[in-house]
Amino acid sequence: YILVRMKSAAETGYCFNVRRLRLQEKLVMLKYDPIAKQRVLFTEKRKIRSI
Repeated sequence: YILVRMKSAAETGYCFNVRRLRLQEKLVMLKYDPIAKQRVLFTEKRKIRSI
C-alpha cells in the first residue's frame, strides 16, 4: 500500500489522506467537502509514503 493525498477539485484547500494499492491507478472519487458544503470530485495529488 501507499498513502496518498486527495485534494478537492472545488479549490477550497480541503484534503485528506487515503491508502491505495501500489499498482492501482490514481484515485478519483466523489466525497463531501465540508468547506464547499457539497459533494465534489477529489483527485490524487501526491504520494505521502509507503505503508
